[in-house]
Amino acid sequence: MRIKSILKLSFLFIGIMGSFNAFAKKNLADDFYDQDPDILHKAPTLGWYYDDYQDKYYPFPKQLRDYRWIMGRNGWMPNDAFVGGFEPNRQLYICQAYYMDGVHPGKFIDGLTGGTCHIGYGGQEIVIHDRYRILVGRGLGWMYAANGYVPRNAVVGGSEDGHPLYVCRANYSGGKHPGKIIGKHCMFGYAGVEIMQSYYEVLINLQQ
Repeated sequence: MRIKSILKLSFLFIGIMGSFNAFAKKNLADDFYDQDPDILHKAPTLGWYYDDYQDKYYPFPKQLRDYRWIMGRNGWMPNDAFVGGFEPNRQLYICQAYYMDGVHPGKFIDGLTGGTCHIGYGGQEIVIHDRYRILVGRGLGWMYAANGYVPRNAVVGGSEDGHPLYVCRANYSGGKHPGKIIGKHCMFGYAGVEIMQSYYEVLINLQQ
């Protein structure tokens, strides 16, 4: 009887934790799409990141207020978007988008019929058409790095599993492509696949 009681309690605990994690992930999506200015402007401006276990935003230490993320939809982008890279004959901007329970930084391509946010995930290039955020601001620059190194004044571009994702860019196929640092690589989408580069640049706050 005692063993049965312990098993019942164990299954109950697992069920509660599963429900809690699902609730936290749902709130991450709700927060990303919410039109509340405290979510879309205040939190991203302060460089906050989302902890899905605590269901809260937390400020990244000493992050300054010289940049912010502006919500965009259906190809729109702000006029003062921060240029984060290039491909032959066009500039690339920095975006972030909600996908698979995380917020992922990537590159925004401004095409003739509207723009799209491109992120790398699971070995593929994911293209976001409807809702995303665009980085605008000043006092930002780039620092060369390699093999997963992140400087103390790196800019947070999103979060996954409660951990901040930092904005990077790397050379590939005649261009410089914005993406995110995962492990020891800068990762970004290109031509339908996710590219990994060991040598890259990290976006930093020059005034920190």
